[in-house]
Amino acid sequence: MKDEIPLFCTQCGATLKESATFCQECGTPVSGTVAGGTQVYRGKGTDNNNGKLLVVTGLLVILAVLMFFFGALVLLDIDGMVNEFMSDPENVQLMIEYGITEELFKAMMEITGYMFVAVGVLALIDAALTFAKRFWGLALALSIILTVVTFVSMIGLLVGIMVIYFQYTAKSEFA
Repeated sequence: MKDEIPLFCTQCGATLKESATFCQECGTPVSGTVAGGTQVYRGKGTDNNNGKLLVVTGLLVILAVLMFFFGALVLLDIDGMVNEFMSDPENVQLMIEYGITEELFKAMMEITGYMFVAVGVLALIDAALTFAKRFWGLALALSIILTVVTFVSMIGLLVGIMVIYFQYTAKSEFA
């Protein structure tokens, strides 16, 4: 009798009979099998998905750093920013037309600074979850929130959509 060389399904890793036309476990056509005992199935961790998740992690870390930078910039110099804004008569006229006082404008700037910092924290949490490949649903939800918050910037919107797509398509990588 000839030595039978086991075949493995490239989709699920199940051992196949030599005469099989489809995998009895997942239904994948046998044309995608490898002879000689070389198991192509890797389970989790395809190189393509790992690359996607590294890109996502990098983008989220960059977003976090930028948000921390801008948040600190605003929070550390609120008075200077308000004074600079108020030095232009056209800005003062706009504030009068819309009923915005200097105190209200200062409070809005402070809220903006804290929002930048909050977005930075969410981006770091999202990056950590993505890098660790844990809690896919939470990581995806954070990416959606970050995209909604940063949509006012075209770059934020495009990066957010890319991050969401990469996380969504790499769902199988998450524990």
